[in-house]
Amino acid sequence: MDNIAKSHLTQNEHVYLESEHTHWIYYLVEGTVRTYKIHPTKSNSMTFQIIHKGSFFGYYEVFTEDRKRMSSAAVMSKNAVIEKYRIEDFLIKLIEDEEFYYELFSSCVNYEMHLWKRLLIFREYETFRKIAWMLIDMASSIEHNEEILEIKDYTHLLLGQYTGSSRQTITSVLNEYRKLGLIEYDRDKILIKKTMMQKLLKT
Repeated sequence: MDNIAKSHLTQNEHVYLESEHTHWIYYLVEGTVRTYKIHPTKSNSMTFQIIHKGSFFGYYEVFTEDRKRMSSAAVMSKNAVIEKYRIEDFLIKLIEDEEFYYELFSSCVNYEMHLWKRLLIFREYETFRKIAWMLIDMASSIEHNEEILEIKDYTHLLLGQYTGSSRQTITSVLNEYRKLGLIEYDRDKILIKKTMMQKLLKT
């Protein structure tokens, strides 16, 4: 596709803001991005999705009638490299490339299902299990070990924003997870024992 703009952003910089009108779709080359919505009457926010490298994002709203962002997107990692595409170029590719069309269509459907699941868990789970689910959702796999997930460059504030919990609650719950052997710390990473954490969610 032509007209590719590439941006180099740092932690907490915004890719786009809620309520903006848009004609752009993004591809994450490096780093991690989160999409979130600010509570209208409180200072906290709710994370919709964590975007890992190699993924398109910001495409959902460009196919709506008013093309208005329903959330903001900000960089979570220390640095991120992001490619930006005009929707007009995407429409051409969607027409010409059937495989790409079905891939993006599937992504839109999966995003909607993921969002509904997040909203349900956010509302129905008690804090101890909610944070467990959010950690799994936030983590990425470690190469050569499918049983271990990792979260890089985290802060308790960031985890609190993602789960809708205070930093004090995050600290308390993470300490309990560590006592139970569900997580370990490795410098700037949280290592999550995937199977054990998933069992916790089923109890």
